[in-house]
Amino acid sequence: MEWNQLVGFYHVALLGSYTKAAKETFRTQSALSQQIKRLEEGLGTTLFDRSGRGCVHLTASGQALFQYAQIVLSQEERFMEELAEIKGESKGFIRLTAPNGTLIFQLADALKRYREAFPDVHLHLFESAPQTSVDMVLDGSMDFCVTHESVIPQSFTVHPWAAGRYVIMAPHGHPLTRLRRVTMEDIVKYPLILPQKNARRTARRNFDWMATQKGLRYSIILETSNTSINADYVKAGFGISFILSFHNYRRHHDRDIAFLYMDDIFPPEKISIGVKKGHVLSATKRNFLDFLLQNAPPGDLPQDGPGA
Repeated sequence: MEWNQLVGFYHVALLGSYTKAAKETFRTQSALSQQIKRLEEGLGTTLFDRSGRGCVHLTASGQALFQYAQIVLSQEERFMEELAEIKGESKGFIRLTAPNGTLIFQLADALKRYREAFPDVHLHLFESAPQTSVDMVLDGSMDFCVTHESVIPQSFTVHPWAAGRYVIMAPHGHPLTRLRRVTMEDIVKYPLILPQKNARRTARRNFDWMATQKGLRYSIILETSNTSINADYVKAGFGISFILSFHNYRRHHDRDIAFLYMDDIFPPEKISIGVKKGHVLSATKRNFLDFLLQNAPPGDLPQDGPGA
């Protein structure tokens, strides 16, 4: 088993895609496929179930090798970081996962500044649902998650970082914008654009829970967890949307969209940085954490205004 084969296998297993893994490891998809084939031949077993289309899935042998690869690669990564510390260099690997909106509207500026300040540190970013972000830190594939504090377990060290506010997004001039207070009963009268129905998506889970409590039925015209798609379809008049929003997100879209705060129904949600307890951070990772905490996005408390 060659090192490059193990690295290629690990990224295919982690990302669930040969295309994504080839891009991540700076190889052609054909070359990566050949490496995996030779790895399977050398081990005398099949690592991926290729019966489906699209995403790849690990066999039992693949699961065992993936766990081994995680240990080996993490040890190699730790050694390289310790060596950089000994040499007085700012080098290392930072693996961070966060939901779509957090990556775009809360983290992007801070990460840009970090990369400019520490160009020799390799950033590996991964977009995922809130609970999936936690799972990836638990299984060791990510160092940090920046996500909804409500889904971070007690087995994590939690660093409060920012906050989001649940809102209804509607076009300016929409009937809801003329109400002094918007209720769930008002909302369900209109076609809805909601996050995908998945318990790991907290905005949708919260909305479904409240609607069920009140015995309300509603019509969905679009399900997407991409906040940019949400905004585009609201602007186009397809329906209204319920999301966890951020200060920068609202500022970006407030010319075209009215934001109706739902603080009386869904209190602001803390966005926190999660690290698995017992996970020893290198100096590079500790510095990265401190950098994020010092570069939190603008505050997002209810008193910042009633909305557009």
